[in-house]
Amino acid sequence: MVKWITSLNLSARIPKLKFIGVFADAGTYYNAGNTFEGSKEVVFDAGASLIVVQNAFEIYFPIKWSSDIEQFYEVNNSKKYSDKIRFQLNLHLVKPYKYLSQLF
Repeated sequence: MVKWITSLNLSARIPKLKFIGVFADAGTYYNAGNTFEGSKEVVFDAGASLIVVQNAFEIYFPIKWSSDIEQFYEVNNSKKYSDKIRFQLNLHLVKPYKYLSQLF
């Protein structure tokens, strides 16, 4: 039996706000609507991002998420908002001398 997962991740900077962006993620997987009672075919989240160093270090603050994601947080006892914050760190892209000027 073939099992699969697919997702779409979008992000964009807000014009004139160098360090602020928006993001949206959506995905589905094999048998998604039948995983548990009330599960949906597509899961999603969306929110704002803080771009510390573009494509190297970004922090994601979700604002809206699907009921399936909410249930995941509840089952795993992650009721604090800080548990939902995510980040992206691409170490191979970090070049301290090049990006130092972007921070100041």
